[in-house]
Amino acid sequence: MMTSAIATAAAQAQTDSAAPGTRLVRIALPEFSAAGAEERILARDITRAVTFNLASTNLEIDLVSNAIGHVDSVPRFSDWRAIKAQALVVGRVSFLGERLKTEARLWNVATGHQIWGGQFFSKPDEWQRLADMLSELLYEKLTGEQRSFP
Repeated sequence: MMTSAIATAAAQAQTDSAAPGTRLVRIALPEFSAAGAEERILARDITRAVTFNLASTNLEIDLVSNAIGHVDSVPRFSDWRAIKAQALVVGRVSFLGERLKTEARLWNVATGHQIWGGQFFSKPDEWQRLADMLSELLYEKLTGEQRSFP
């Protein structure tokens, strides 16, 4: 099932600078937020892994490194529209006891509606698999297609 306006835009968008087969779904992916030093390192690594995974597909990703996305609040969509983002992924990394907890939300910037929100739990040393699972879910929500990441 395709995700409404974003999937439609992906199917229709074409620019002269686009590589053949590229879907121009502009996804803003600010670094996930985190409280402690260890969580911030994992948040950075998870954000980078998700960005790398999605960028290895036919989607266009903008890593907005100077912004932090907050899972607990509705984004200011006008800010994200200004950079022409169609989708926004925000997240937070924390520890729940000895387990790593990663929360994320996917937003349709044009409509301001949340497309998906959820959380993943893993051992801290399994953060890469967690990032791969999140990438798979985001890709499916954005394109309606399934894809596996390493």
